[in-house]
Amino acid sequence: LTWSVSQHPNLQFALDPLQQLLKQLPHTGYQLTLHTDQGWHYQHRAWRKLLRQGNIRQSMSHRATCLDNAACETVFSKLKAEIGPDTSYRNQEELSQAINEWIHFYNERRIQTKLGNQTPLQYEQNLVA
Repeated sequence: LTWSVSQHPNLQFALDPLQQLLKQLPHTGYQLTLHTDQGWHYQHRAWRKLLRQGNIRQSMSHRATCLDNAACETVFSKLKAEIGPDTSYRNQEELSQAINEWIHFYNERRIQTKLGNQTPLQYEQNLVA
């Protein structure tokens, strides 16, 4: 998982996490799919070039249709509800730390009924075992 925080979304804001992801991905021979909304930065040629280099298939939501990416939207909704508004943090570093802690909690300690009462990490470990 990679992510970033910015006061102003720009192309580099989108490219940095994708570049980090490409460095982390194991080379399995399988083509991955990356789903995004239709933001201009996800349609940019530099973004698409990185996807091709990583053998990643691009998938995009239909215009104004958040349900195309409902699972991701649900996670973002939980994140926003549980860490509070970004205005409650003194600076971007505090917000980033809160997000990082929440991601760790969500993946490694939060039990999810849809995963058979396991954390996402436990589910993944049992899947590949």
